[in-house]
Amino acid sequence: MILSAFFIKSLYQKLIVKESVLIFPAFGVQLETHYKSGRVLSRFIPIDEILKPVLNEHLTPFTCYWRLALMVRRKEELVLAFKRR
Repeated sequence: MILSAFFIKSLYQKLIVKESVLIFPAFGVQLETHYKSGRVLSRFIPIDEILKPVLNEHLTPFTCYWRLALMVRRKEELVLAFKRR
């Protein structure tokens, strides 16, 4: 019973309610993730660190998914703007 309550609580905290990208042309990009628990995760990427934006496209027979990502200096992987699909 305690284990199931812990599992439900951990899922509740990870549910994403809203995601946003704020672009400040002279300063950089701020990525925000709002969770159902009320927690807000904000990340700011300075304009000097951004090499280029990337728009990935994933096609299936029924749908098309778009993913916005940023190529960031000194990072080996792309920084995804949105975590949920």
